[in-house]
Amino acid sequence: MSPTDRKPNQASGGITDPSTLEGSGGPAPEQRSQRAAAEPPQRVESQVARPLQEGPRATFAAVKPPALNLPQGGGAMRSIGETFKANPVTGTASSSIPIPLTPAPHGPTPPLSISYDSGSGNGLFGHGWSLGVGQLSRRTDKHLPEYRDSEDSDELLFGGEGLVPWLETVG
Repeated sequence: MSPTDRKPNQASGGITDPSTLEGSGGPAPEQRSQRAAAEPPQRVESQVARPLQEGPRATFAAVKPPALNLPQGGGAMRSIGETFKANPVTGTASSSIPIPLTPAPHGPTPPLSISYDSGSGNGLFGHGWSLGVGQLSRRTDKHLPEYRDSEDSDELLFGGEGLVPWLETVG
């Protein structure tokens, strides 16, 4: 066998003869034993790990998180106005979280909230969730609605309260 036939062995750091490996297609075990007796043992050098050279060392300071203080002042901490209710009859839970809006320039700001009810079905925002928006309705306790908006024939309600028209004088 020539020296070029030998392959480096990564596990031992030495060189392995391919004919000595099982199932490598090399000579049969009888031929290997005859060859081993005929050839003198070869010297295999292994690589020895060298210690790392000493150099400048990096030092690390201890990392300290910033101190957290509670807010100071009268109204610094307040709830966002959320509510939670449990229905003792059905066992369902409901919660409502108001969404703050910019005040309207010429009138009341409509309420907007996202609500959860464990007894509700699938909604726009997932199972049990709904968006509570203000709605306009027509008063029907005195007469049937006429739906003639140009004549102001019906009284409009917002949140159960009657709306009063805003009149502006021109000129």
